[in-house]
Amino acid sequence: MKNNHGFGTLSIFIVIVAVLAIGGGGYYIRTKNDSKNDIDNQKYEDDLSKKNYKNVNAGYSIDYPVSWFLSESSDYSIQKAYNVINIQNMKVVDLSEGGWKLKNDGTQIQINVTYNIDYANYEELLKDPSYALSPNVVAERMANLEVIKIGGKPLQAFTGLKVPLSRFYSFIYNKKMYSIGISSGGEEQFNKDKKIFDDIVSSFVFLDTEESPLENFHNQPGAVKSVKVQGNQWLLEVDLLSQNPEWLPGVNEPYLNQNTKLRNLIVTKDTRAYVCGLGLDNNDTTPDVLQDTTNFMFNTQKAIDRTKLEIQYRGGQAELMTDWETLDFDISGPNITAIRNICLP
Repeated sequence: MKNNHGFGTLSIFIVIVAVLAIGGGGYYIRTKNDSKNDIDNQKYEDDLSKKNYKNVNAGYSIDYPVSWFLSESSDYSIQKAYNVINIQNMKVVDLSEGGWKLKNDGTQIQINVTYNIDYANYEELLKDPSYALSPNVVAERMANLEVIKIGGKPLQAFTGLKVPLSRFYSFIYNKKMYSIGISSGGEEQFNKDKKIFDDIVSSFVFLDTEESPLENFHNQPGAVKSVKVQGNQWLLEVDLLSQNPEWLPGVNEPYLNQNTKLRNLIVTKDTRAYVCGLGLDNNDTTPDVLQDTTNFMFNTQKAIDRTKLEIQYRGGQAELMTDWETLDFDISGPNITAIRNICLP
């Protein structure tokens, strides 16, 4: 009689291996899917978790996802004051010529704030002939004005031209024009991220009830760290100083640096500049001789550069020399209204 036990045992073994293989494959598929779900869930949670951005000068704050990237640029000069932030769901692609662009599946949300806008609302701006908009543009924008609630306030807003893959709001509040928009690499990405945009707009808070951010100083000493020429103005990096109450000539320094915060301040041709000399009071230890601002800034820059070169020439060992110029200022916000040499007896 043939013994079939061996074949039967082998059959059972094959069935068990097959079952394990199928079960193992199912486990692998489930594990892979679970990992993908974990990644998707983590991204969803990151999009739900928020960071707060606050800019008192620009007058607002917003919340945005912790997983997104934020960059900022600003200029607080009198002629051209603005603040721009970009919030992106991924870092940009750097271009060889030095620019940048979003990746194809990227989304960018931009908030642009322009200062010194003397209009009560957007319609008033559009109807001002000096704004130099063509009649067609005015009519087009007037047709896209509506009142929306932003920061808890009903505001008249230009809601953008009604085009696909677009969200855009521009409105005026407290002498500032705010523009908020979104751009995406494609329809699928836009549809995914428009909720993020809506959430950011909903989180918008105006900071006009807070203390004014503008700082005002009179006869304020400061160390000018650098001077940059930009058009018809000069940008100064200034470290404000305090008077030394225990100052003795030839013994110690007349000023103390109690706060190392650097301020970016602006000198224009309207800034009054004074040098030491026999002015109205016939005293050459007071800065009451008016000088052309361009000449004053040229001499300031020259003094800073000369000192830096001398320190470099001495191998950085000139302990008694400083690579800045100490001046006296009248300051209003980011603007220097008067600048003076310091005249020591």
